[in-house]
Amino acid sequence: MDHFVSNPEIQQQIDRVAAILRTMSVGQTVTYESLGAKYYVIMRARETVEKEDGIRFGTVHKVGVKRLAADEVPALGIAGLRHMHRVGKKTVKRLTNLKAYNDMTPTDRLRVAAQRMIASAIVEKTARTAVKEAEDNVRTAGAAIDFGSLK
Repeated sequence: MDHFVSNPEIQQQIDRVAAILRTMSVGQTVTYESLGAKYYVIMRARETVEKEDGIRFGTVHKVGVKRLAADEVPALGIAGLRHMHRVGKKTVKRLTNLKAYNDMTPTDRLRVAAQRMIASAIVEKTARTAVKEAEDNVRTAGAAIDFGSLK
């Protein structure tokens, strides 16, 4: 459920950009300039179309939005996993060797320890070797996985 209530004018812009995105052919790139909207409007329209229509888009750096072909979609997952891996590593570093650790309450120490443990697990599970192992496991399982049920 979307709790954000949009300004009607902005919602009209989102709807207009979403209509353009829906008409794009696979592999086509539409420039930000030709969409004639602020970046946040374009991203909101893109999210709407992806959610409602199952179409996936990529970003062409400083150019615009590209409708992805089926063989380009896996790159979205890899990019997301790499991002999570980098953020996880930074989080682990920031939550390690804290000068203020001794000044924390026992509850805050537990929270930091739990957060560091979760960030470490993210780093471990998003490492390239873990991703390759997961892909191999899925490949081995093959038809046993109902990909239509995955959300």
